[in-house]
Order: sequence, then structure tokens, then C-alpha cells
Amino acid sequence: MSVTVVYNFEPDNASEPIKANFEDWVATLTSAEQDAVKAAKQKHGIQQHILEYAGKLQVTYTPNMTYTWATSADADAGIPAVAEWDAVVARYLSENNAKITTVRT
Repeated sequence: MSVTVVYNFEPDNASEPIKANFEDWVATLTSAEQDAVKAAKQKHGIQQHILEYAGKLQVTYTPNMTYTWATSADADAGIPAVAEWDAVVARYLSENNAKITTVRT
């Protein structure tokens, strides 16, 4: 049975808005930092695409990023971690009053 996980970006402190979306935030970084973000995003994307091509994952944006996993076990395993990407996401969240919440069905 498939499992759907919807990713929502919300303010970490509800009394303040998220300062910038991810793409706008990346544009404020130095050229070297932007290159590092691009490389990290590419590494993460490769891991994601491997799972898509294997038929374990489907990614849509309706309007939020939604992962539809083929099985519960696939969802539990998730996408293999890419330390550089995880660091970029953590930095974005901390600098922009953002957090990610998920809804799994």
C-alpha cells in the first residue's frame, strides 16, 4: 500500500513570517555558497531520482512537495541522507524562521 508524505514550510515562531523562500534566500548567498548549494542539491536529487526510477517514489508539487512512496517500508527508509544538503536545509530553516512539518497518510 502506498504512503503519501506532504511537506509544509511553516514559520518556526508563529508570530513572525518566514523571511524568504528557499530560492530567494539562495540568491542572497555568495557565489561560492550558491555553487555549494547547487552541488548539494544535485547530490540529493540523484538519490531522489534513483528511487523514482526504481518505482519506489513519485514526487509532485500540488502545491506542496509531496512524496508518494510505493510501500510503507520505502517511506520508512526515505531518501539516503546527503550531509551537504541536510546542512543547507538546516541553515535555510534557521536563518529564515522556518520549519518543515510533514503529514503522512
